[in-house]
Amino acid sequence: MNSKEKERQSDATKDFVKDKYFEGGNFLLKLRQTLVTLAFWWMIIFPLLTLINSVSRQRIWRNIYRWTWADGLILARDLFIMVILSLLVFIIIGGFFLLRNNRNLKKNYPERKTYDEERAAPRCAILEEAYTERFGNREFRENVDYYSVVPEKNLDTGFAHERFKDGGYPYE
Repeated sequence: MNSKEKERQSDATKDFVKDKYFEGGNFLLKLRQTLVTLAFWWMIIFPLLTLINSVSRQRIWRNIYRWTWADGLILARDLFIMVILSLLVFIIIGGFFLLRNNRNLKKNYPERKTYDEERAAPRCAILEEAYTERFGNREFRENVDYYSVVPEKNLDTGFAHERFKDGGYPYE
């Protein structure tokens, strides 16, 4: 890959979300996030191992706590309360985000343009000209019920990019 392609690729990806964890370097960040993740996984797995060890007929793991039935009832009640509260919080937060997303889809996104109309107009004209040349005028294309494209008229992979470049509007 030459320098021009690398520059174009970096320009294309500059607006994407970047994660420092997956970039080169950042050893302390990776170490900290990995340790925190492992600690939280242990907080999920250890109670499950305790439960499995306690409800099995024989002790499976010697170093993991095995509760008696009296202890188990208290632990089971506490776990049940935690699960119910977690589900409620998940449902409330999930519902909030669902309503927010639906509102954005219905009200905000249709009103907001995600492209520059002035820059897109010449490109649309170039494509319209190419489509008219290959497939007929717009009215015909929009009103025809069935149209079979001969293999010679199929669009190549870089068709639009080549047309834009030839028309003086290189794809960026």
